[in-house]
Amino acid sequence: MRGIKIIFRKEISFFLNTLTGYIVVFIFSALVNFFFVKDLFAVGSFQMSSFFSIIPWIFVFFIPALTMRLLAEEKKQNTIEVLLSLPLKESDVVLGKFFSAVFLVLVGLLLTLPVPAFLAWKAGVYLPEVFSGYLGVVLLAAGFIGVSLYISSLTDSYVVSFLSSSLVLLFLLLFQSTLVSGVISEDFLRPLSFILPLSHYLDFTKGLIEIDSVFYFLSMAGLFLFLTIINLEKRE
Repeated sequence: MRGIKIIFRKEISFFLNTLTGYIVVFIFSALVNFFFVKDLFAVGSFQMSSFFSIIPWIFVFFIPALTMRLLAEEKKQNTIEVLLSLPLKESDVVLGKFFSAVFLVLVGLLLTLPVPAFLAWKAGVYLPEVFSGYLGVVLLAAGFIGVSLYISSLTDSYVVSFLSSSLVLLFLLLFQSTLVSGVISEDFLRPLSFILPLSHYLDFTKGLIEIDSVFYFLSMAGLFLFLTIINLEKRE
């Protein structure tokens, strides 16, 4: 646990001492609020479901931007060897970086709270839907961070890490989007719904907290964190 805290503080300090973290988090919250407000005035629908439907698509770029340097840059500068020469295990490094990224997502989400506050004032909101929706966002972020962190461990280029992670996350979402569903047979997509994130995420946006969906996202994050640890252990 002490090793995880060391890495967590190191990463948070990096983001606090550079403009990178501030810019990424601000852009995320600004985009979420902008697109929601734009749709709000265009459609006139005061519903949180439209707010939560925007976030996964912004995560396609936001999550890779947070994770692209976490391991790729360490490998490029050979600082990963320095870290692991300390009394730190591979799991400490991976989990510390994972929790730092989750923390920054939470900060970004904190900046979106004016949206439900505005809706509560303007039209009233169903609080369980707000709670379950934000829980779904955090779980989705955890799963996506696990995937992106693993991809970051495969390369020493943060540009490659960012582009590869964005493409993988986009692929995962597109398979259940209306764009693809209009082209690919529903009979083909239905069996895949259990292993794709969007169907599990949508349960939360409807005010439902399904145990299997919670387990899905925790398993998704856990699997890719485990693969990341294994990948670091196999380094030459």
